[in-house]
Amino acid sequence: MSFVSHGHTVIDHLNLKAEQGDFLAICGSEGSGKSALLKIISTLLEPTSGIVSITDDTAVRMGITAYRQQVAFCFQKPILFGRTVRDNLTFPFKLRHTTLDLGLVEQYFRAALLPATTMDRLICELSMGEKQLIVLIRNLLLLPKVLLLDEITADVDEQEKTQLHRLIQQAHQQGMMVIMATLDRGILPLATRHLKLANGKLESKVQTEDEMTNIIRL
Repeated sequence: MSFVSHGHTVIDHLNLKAEQGDFLAICGSEGSGKSALLKIISTLLEPTSGIVSITDDTAVRMGITAYRQQVAFCFQKPILFGRTVRDNLTFPFKLRHTTLDLGLVEQYFRAALLPATTMDRLICELSMGEKQLIVLIRNLLLLPKVLLLDEITADVDEQEKTQLHRLIQQAHQQGMMVIMATLDRGILPLATRHLKLANGKLESKVQTEDEMTNIIRL
């Protein structure tokens, strides 16, 4: 798979296969192609050549809407709607004409160490990390097969980072495929595979956490 933008090769003949239940931690410097790769997997960008598939079905065969319902994407900067946390968690279910599972909300709140009163907090009162937690929970409630995370722990404090780690770990334990672009060393023990992206190419498959940590320091 390749992706060229304005004459610049962002993703260069990259071949990546992941199985359900995999947790891929992808590192690389700014401009290495991490975000573009996630956007291609999510269909926010269309590859110049090659295909993306889930369980052997491509987005073209499945239809974009059906494909996107199986893939959740959390951006580095959280995108929120409405005034309250409740507004954000109910919004996608209103679009799908389904009902929010409050029991599942409670389960994810417990995993993220969030009190039940969080539901009625105002978005404008939340810290960056709390906003990221709500976006992640909103995506998890949709029960996707694939969870894409674009450096979501980059701008949060250590406590919030721990809370995000707990949620991500729970998603993986529930069988979701997790693909995370990250420079967060704390996530490495949770990942099943460590990969390095450089200049749009999969440069190496990192075997150990120590090797990955050395790459992150560079």
